[in-house]
Amino acid sequence: MKIAAEEFGGTIAEGAFSPKDAYEGLELAMNLFVTGPGDISEAYDPSMDAAGAKAAVARLQTLLDTFPTQTRRDSETDDFQQFSTPPTYAFAVNWIANIKEGDRVLEPSAGNGGIASFAKNAGATVDVNELAERRLPSLRALDFDRVTAENSEQIGNMWASDPTRRYDVVVMNPPFSASAGRTTKNTSATGAQHIDAALALLKPGGRLVAIMGHTFQPGNPRVAPFFKRIADGDFTLHANVAVVGDPNLPQVRHSHRQSPSGDRQGPRPGRPGHNNWRGGHDRRADRHDARYSQCRRWTKIK
Repeated sequence: MKIAAEEFGGTIAEGAFSPKDAYEGLELAMNLFVTGPGDISEAYDPSMDAAGAKAAVARLQTLLDTFPTQTRRDSETDDFQQFSTPPTYAFAVNWIANIKEGDRVLEPSAGNGGIASFAKNAGATVDVNELAERRLPSLRALDFDRVTAENSEQIGNMWASDPTRRYDVVVMNPPFSASAGRTTKNTSATGAQHIDAALALLKPGGRLVAIMGHTFQPGNPRVAPFFKRIADGDFTLHANVAVVGDPNLPQVRHSHRQSPSGDRQGPRPGRPGHNNWRGGHDRRADRHDARYSQCRRWTKIK
């Protein structure tokens, strides 16, 4: 916090900044670094092969090991479920999405841009959306192609008639169960609403990769209708990637994640149909191994 105090001109006790300000400044610094010039952004380009991706994740984990644990939360963090995606996992989501140069990519709940930053490195056109106003300056600093501040549960309706809002790829880590403080009761159906809205914006053949909580399963009655509707509709579940332990340690402690990935097409060459993604290991994650995260990918087939 010493560096933060110097930058903000005072300490937390003096009211110059909050722990959340410091955490978010650090996240922005990481995102600016991985999208840096020349060899830096190339080293974190998710369009690389599996061996290159494994090496990139190892480098990211080395950086992440120097980060403080985000143990202090405020009401905005809880209302918006603002638990940022660790860079190792964010890279994996983009790699699973098989993003390539020229793709149009959307991150509908972009936070500080952790997932979308890697899509930029692949040479994609990247639009980002984030409801929390305090995070918009960070997104603008990362020079994405378009930055908006809409409720991502509603973008499927809001942008339905806009031809510029059709995407080859959606990468996302939506709120799992909270609706930005609009309701007092959390439900996993909220995450399904976010995915539904994003799927509506995919082009035929487009793919969506989403990180979701461990309860986001067809057997959960709150989201079973979502899985049935998707299975009966225009989308194919293409990959389900399990993540061992808690991928958010040591960056932040909160509920586990699983990552659904959806395509509007069949399998893409060079990407696994099902695999395990092991990021950096932290001894504190050992007790969580019985529960896991997943990354699911859907393809739009029509």
